[in-house]
Parts: sequence; structure tokens; C-alpha cells
Amino acid sequence: MVYSRIEELCAERGISLIDLAKKIDISPPGLYRSIKNESMKIATMEKIAHALRVPIFDFFTPSLIKAISEPLEEDIRKKENEISELKKSLEYCQKAKEKLIAEKDKLKDKIIEIQEKYIDQGSGSM
Repeated sequence: MVYSRIEELCAERGISLIDLAKKIDISPPGLYRSIKNESMKIATMEKIAHALRVPIFDFFTPSLIKAISEPLEEDIRKKENEISELKKSLEYCQKAKEKLIAEKDKLKDKIIEIQEKYIDQGSGSM
């Protein structure tokens, strides 16, 4: 994060860091310390972004955004591949289910055929 960007945005908007600190309900020394030490909670960054009416990513350099987003994009690609494989597995299972249902129906018909044949043989011997 580029902490100096907070100061730049304040200057662009004519807001002092003291006024910003008041808007986000933290002490001015606390805000100064966070900027100087380059250490800030995400919740504080969100409050600052809201107070300055900018998206939070305005505080980050393009290289940092890229460093954060590239691994996420790779994770997304992996998840998309996993989803694709799961869809293929699901399609296979659905086809297998259809085949099993068809086989069950054939067996059921065969059982009925055998039962009818048995009944016919039994009634013919009386």
C-alpha cells in the first residue's frame, strides 16, 4: 500500500489528516502513526476510502495489485478446471444412471416374461 496516497487524496480534496481522523473516528496521532509506520488495519483503510469517497484499491500501487491478483487468478483457473472435471464426472454418472435404469427395466421385463411363461405352463398342466 502506498500510504502517501492517503495524504495526496486528502490534499486533492482539501481535507487535513486531522479532519480525516475525526471523520473516521480515530485519534489524529493514531492516523499519523499508521501512515508513518505504514501499518493499518483493513477496516481503517475501508473507513478512509469511504470518507474520501474512493475505492480502497486507490491506496495500492499497480504492482501490488498485480502481485495480489495474479495468485488469485491462478486459483480461479484451478477452480474452473476442477469444476469442469466435476461436470464431466457428473455427466458420466448421469449416463451410467440412465444405463442402469434401462438395464433394470430390461431385467424387470424379463422377470415379468418368465413369470408369465411360468404361469402359462402352470395353467396348461391343469
